[in-house]
Amino acid sequence: MSTADRDAQAQPGTSDAGSKHLLYQPLDSQLEEFRILQVLPGSEGDPIRCTLHTTPLTEKSDYEALSYNWGDPQVCRVIEVDGMAKDVTVNLFNALRRLRLAKEGRRIWVDALCINQTDDIEKSHQVNLMSKIYSWTKRALLWIGDFSGDKDAGPNAIPGESAKLAFDLVKYLADDKHYNPVDGGGNESLTAEYFEALADLVLLPWWNRAWTVQEAILPKDAIMICGSAELSFERFVEAYDNSFHHDYSGCCHVGHRLLLDFWLTFNGLRETRRNHNKLVTATEVVNILRTRGASDPRDKIYAYLGLIGGGASADYALPVEEAFQHISRALIEKLGTLDILLRVSEKSRSPSLPTWVPDWAASVDQADLAQEIEWIYSYAMFRAAGQTKAETRDSLSNDALDLEGFIIDRAAEVGTILETGSDMTETVTFWQRNPNRVYPQGGTYSEAAWHCITTDIHQSFGRRSRIKSDEDPQALFTEALARDGKGFHLSSRGCRGFVTEKGIIGVGHPDMVAGDSICIFKGGNMPFIVRQVQRDEGIVAFQYIGQAYVYKMMDGEMINESTGWDWITLV
Repeated sequence: MSTADRDAQAQPGTSDAGSKHLLYQPLDSQLEEFRILQVLPGSEGDPIRCTLHTTPLTEKSDYEALSYNWGDPQVCRVIEVDGMAKDVTVNLFNALRRLRLAKEGRRIWVDALCINQTDDIEKSHQVNLMSKIYSWTKRALLWIGDFSGDKDAGPNAIPGESAKLAFDLVKYLADDKHYNPVDGGGNESLTAEYFEALADLVLLPWWNRAWTVQEAILPKDAIMICGSAELSFERFVEAYDNSFHHDYSGCCHVGHRLLLDFWLTFNGLRETRRNHNKLVTATEVVNILRTRGASDPRDKIYAYLGLIGGGASADYALPVEEAFQHISRALIEKLGTLDILLRVSEKSRSPSLPTWVPDWAASVDQADLAQEIEWIYSYAMFRAAGQTKAETRDSLSNDALDLEGFIIDRAAEVGTILETGSDMTETVTFWQRNPNRVYPQGGTYSEAAWHCITTDIHQSFGRRSRIKSDEDPQALFTEALARDGKGFHLSSRGCRGFVTEKGIIGVGHPDMVAGDSICIFKGGNMPFIVRQVQRDEGIVAFQYIGQAYVYKMMDGEMINESTGWDWITLV
């Protein structure tokens, strides 16, 4: 049957709950078929009528793609699809009503209607196509929400006047003008009302959903829409960048208070977009976006696969924990890196998950999140395992991950968590008990201590770089403490200092204890901390704890032709 013959003829059906749903004709996965919703023309008060059409997905496909927050599935409105009634959430109903044209049809890809949500096989295949769907759309329609004066708008809405004020402020910031109404050169008309409106806008649920990241970043053209207010996504990016510039320069110092909600909300989108065409590591993507929500826990990793690459694919037939394990193993094997092992601290982590698998369903500690992400960002700046690629083999059990690596040494002494400048200074003093003594890897302990406490990372105006050979790490440490007294700009903050049995020093994950082993795995940018456990089968295995900085072991110094690699089992 030809594609033209297979336009998706929806037929009526009723679920157990009594809600209306559609019956879909199967899609040909080999042709990468997908469905497009044709929203038929109509006036504001007319019923919403649509038709579904099946077509192969190509770069020349003519459609727009909708990005929106689904909203409460229990509160629905009815539209018509191929002449049949279909329940949709209120937020989708409002979006289609606003986006419908008066004189001509509009071709839009809408996940809730274009994917058979009751078919896990189709859903998995279509979700794995979403990066192409949003990359190849002629325009993404980023529906933030509606005006709250409209009936049944619910939580996906703010007052129309607030939305318009917020969009006006974004335009002003995007033009790179001073925005502090107090200082000279600022715009006196930019009252607190504008900034409060922008704060209200970024509190809408769209900003906190996992799927909306790739939906905003991948398209070549994207437009933000709230009710009847519209503005290109690029203008929001410009507004974010420019407002930061004015704050750092000190000309608009009041902005840190007025724009904090905007910065905190937009930061994940901006950082991911900034690095999208570079080598974006899996750990950077999933951790900086970790607090974003999804109704299905599996989507907290599936939503980012299109940004990470590597060929790992969604599979909705797998239970949640199996899905997490499948994705973690697939990314290691396909990318040849261990980036996915890195993670921020997880509250209420599932005890049944292997320690090497992130629990993306677990909540995270918001208070420590920013500092932990700084520690994770530093990972990409090293090459402890040189140019090696991660090597795995079939394990004796499904929950085990066998990696090729070697043990450097065991931690003999582990210090307190580095939370303040005093903690850091005391740790340096501890490391420097004999400052002129020769360090095992060469140099002195005094030299090693300053490199460890800074982790060889220098931060300036939000940018990270490796400390250069002509820079003094002690001076950079003093400068970092002078900014805030707590070392917020130091990657070692939140870690623990340690000394190994051989006298090697470094900083590592806050959960490490004396007796833990420090090792290097193939494909690892940093050394890792592992803890030996005895398996029921009598097999020696290790729990994964986290990453570490070890002086003079961060750039492949331990890797050569005679390196003895062993298989290390993580459970």
